[in-house]
Amino acid sequence: TDETSSPIFGIDQPKQYLGLDKAPNPQEYLLSAIAAELTQRLSAAAIRDSVDVDAIDVRCAGSIDLQGITYINPEAPVKLHDIAVDVHLASATPLSQLEPLVRECCTQSVLQATICQAGSIQVTVEHNGQPVGQFRSDRAQVDEYLPVIARLAEQVAAAWQAGLDQARASA
Repeated sequence: TDETSSPIFGIDQPKQYLGLDKAPNPQEYLLSAIAAELTQRLSAAAIRDSVDVDAIDVRCAGSIDLQGITYINPEAPVKLHDIAVDVHLASATPLSQLEPLVRECCTQSVLQATICQAGSIQVTVEHNGQPVGQFRSDRAQVDEYLPVIARLAEQVAAAWQAGLDQARASA
C-alpha cells in the first residue's frame, strides 16, 4: 500500500476507558463498518429487485464491559457483544416485500459472518518496509493470554490505589 494515500483514522477511547474521547474507538469503527456494509447491500438489492426505497438508515450499537476491556475482571466479556442493528427504511413498498430483502442482506453480510464465526487472523509484522515476522492469532491464544493481562491490570490498579492512598495521607 502507498502510505501517502492511505486514510488516517484517529482512534481513542471514552474517558471512562481512560481515553480522551477525541475520536471513535475501534469498536465504533467496526459497528460503523457493519452499518455501512448493510446499507450498501440494501441499496444494491433494492435496485436489483426494482424495489422503491427513498431512504435507508442503518444504525449499529453494541456493549463493552469496562471490567472486560481493561482486563480488571477476566470473567467479564472483553469482546464487543450484544450487537444490535436497526434498519430504518423510507419506502412506499409494503413491509412484506422489504423484510425478505433486509433478511437476505443481513444473511449475506461478510462482516456479520466474520464476527459470528470464530476464526484466526493472519498477522504480518513489517519493520522499515521489510517483513520480519508472521503468525496467526486465534481464540485459544487470546484465552491463554487473558489471565496474564488480568494480573498486569491488577498490579497497575494496586499501584494506582497505593499512589492515591499516599496522596491522601500526605494531604
